[in-house]
Amino acid sequence: MIGWQTIADLVQAIPELAESSVREVQPIADLLQDQLDVPQTIADVVQNEVLAELSLGELNLEQYDLSAIPGLIDAPLETFQDWQQSVIDQIPGLADVPFVNFPNPIMEQGVVVGMVDVVFGPAEGDRTKRSPGGTESGRA
Repeated sequence: MIGWQTIADLVQAIPELAESSVREVQPIADLLQDQLDVPQTIADVVQNEVLAELSLGELNLEQYDLSAIPGLIDAPLETFQDWQQSVIDQIPGLADVPFVNFPNPIMEQGVVVGMVDVVFGPAEGDRTKRSPGGTESGRA
């Protein structure tokens, strides 16, 4: 999920990140390393439309710990851009959380059972017909 976030998306999801210097957040520093004039703070980066739209997907994110981006671990999932597109195994640590700890527990849907009476042969065909109300109607 972090791979499709831009720097601007990260700041929107983690507002306190804007106050950090670029050098304090290694993935962002690495993303900006080829830029000639790198701003001092991440808030300054977001002011530049071109830099703000750089995607973290341009990096090999496997080389970073979750703590490399301050506030990332504590940020609610719904604050990230397109978070609904994520699957559980793409969110580090989420697959280890038991379902009982989720804010909205899984509700049982119940079991639906249907009954069908089918005549398979002559031995089963000699039955008294019943009306839908449950009283005998006799044979026609």
